[in-house]
Amino acid sequence: MTNPEVLRATKETNGENLVSGLENMLKDLETGKGKLRISMADKDAFEVGVNVATTPGKVVFQNDLIQVIQFDPTTKQQHSTPMLIMPPWINKYYILDLREKNSLVKWMTDQGLHHVRCVVGQPR
Repeated sequence: MTNPEVLRATKETNGENLVSGLENMLKDLETGKGKLRISMADKDAFEVGVNVATTPGKVVFQNDLIQVIQFDPTTKQQHSTPMLIMPPWINKYYILDLREKNSLVKWMTDQGLHHVRCVVGQPR
């Protein structure tokens, strides 16, 4: 109530900014099944295999805490030691494998790295 920007926006929109914020909070609570799960991006903006998680592979292990994916090799020979990536919890894994042209995972498999990834957090 003391933030001058919020007060100005509230006056300019006749309180619609507060209603919009409440609608967003209720949507986040619904998504989180009663827990506040703040959405950071439009869920419809991403399609697995198209503009996120584009490198071919398969889930080889999953539980409530992690998901391990082994990626398909793209070279005739691979290094004998597999690569294990454990990304920070906040970034999840997908930041490493967006589109093919900027995918670290794709680049690593193209270098002959037998790549295994570990996503920390509850798999979806």
